[in-house]
Amino acid sequence: MGAAGAWYRRRVGLRGTALGVTGIGWITYGTGIITDPRYGVQRGVQVLVQICPLSWWGVLWIACGMTAFGAALCRPGPDRLGFAAGALAPLLWAGAYVIAWLTGGYPQAWTATPAWCVPLVLLGVVAALSSRYAALLLRYAAALDRIRALERGADGGE
Repeated sequence: MGAAGAWYRRRVGLRGTALGVTGIGWITYGTGIITDPRYGVQRGVQVLVQICPLSWWGVLWIACGMTAFGAALCRPGPDRLGFAAGALAPLLWAGAYVIAWLTGGYPQAWTATPAWCVPLVLLGVVAALSSRYAALLLRYAAALDRIRALERGADGGE
């Protein structure tokens, strides 16, 4: 893969890939909401449309996507903002679809709710794995620092 592949693995890795793909997906979905709002979406998120226009929710999807994508390009570490942004819009959508189903506003909404819950679960899994990996790296770095300090002490500080 060469230098670019090594940079990608080191800088982005699996957690960055998950955030980046999520970001691109949400940017695309938000653009679709703004440019071509589908009838089923309008019915499914009616409770949200009562708060503000659907196009504003499209902007929210784009903002969440851009935040997740931006977090993907940062070094691994505390990625809470990226994962939270990646989860915010589908969480709102899942909740709106459940409300639409329970109130009878859109009886078919129950079929869309699992589709909005899947990315939430997957992002949660990647976030949990990423935080464990980051903690392992910090412990590894601390252990290396102790070993180097012991080596310097054994060499007389040279």
